[in-house]
Amino acid sequence: MADPILLDASAWLAFLLKEEGAEPLEKLLEDHPLLAPELIRYEAANGVLSAKRSGRSGIKSVSLAQLLDMVWEFPIEPVPMKAWWRKAENLVQKHSLTFYDASYIACARVLDIPLLTLDRQVAKVSREEDLTLVVHGQ
Repeated sequence: MADPILLDASAWLAFLLKEEGAEPLEKLLEDHPLLAPELIRYEAANGVLSAKRSGRSGIKSVSLAQLLDMVWEFPIEPVPMKAWWRKAENLVQKHSLTFYDASYIACARVLDIPLLTLDRQVAKVSREEDLTLVVHGQ
């Protein structure tokens, strides 16, 4: 089995919402054990709700209930807040990040695993923090 990766909401939502160019994510998400901060399911549920309400074309044939089931059932191992909270607190102050974004970077740092993100700011700060990133399309 492949090495684990830390998944952030930007990459997961691109996959769930069938965004253009997100096809390579499917193989990554299938081939690697996935970990994420506990909050990822809340963030993803809110993202699919917003997308459904706005009539996003890639998910018109999928009901909100089906999308929320996908969020709930997707195999992601949650990492408890206690493990990464202090590191996220430091990152927020150092880089002026949202706590959401800092949580993904902190979690990957604490677990010492690569981070999969499509968020430019998260990727930029991750590189500044010498964190390994999973390159979209690998």
